[in-house]
Amino acid sequence: MGKTTIGAALKAARLDAGMSQRDLAKATGLALGQISQLESGVRGRPSFDIVAKVAVATGASLDAIAAAVGFAVNPEANGPTSGQMAKRIERAHREAQALADDLASIAAKRPKN
Repeated sequence: MGKTTIGAALKAARLDAGMSQRDLAKATGLALGQISQLESGVRGRPSFDIVAKVAVATGASLDAIAAAVGFAVNPEANGPTSGQMAKRIERAHREAQALADDLASIAAKRPKN
């Protein structure tokens, strides 16, 4: 895959997962408009935590998203270490799971027609 924008990479991850923007917003806890702005490039470079939430929600690899935009993780760089990144991913996964659990709980309490 050639170099692309982060927004295009996030959109590709969402589409590969068969998710709508609304599905992704619910799964990540982000606003629907925020998802749209990220994908279209209206919003600048997203934070690592946002990318991690999208990766967890879509089942995409952070490495694949990074490679799509021409970024290679360099352990010698001054950025977060792999251990720090793993902790952030784990936290994002727990947050996404908590949101999914909350949505399931709300759905279970709704009266059935």
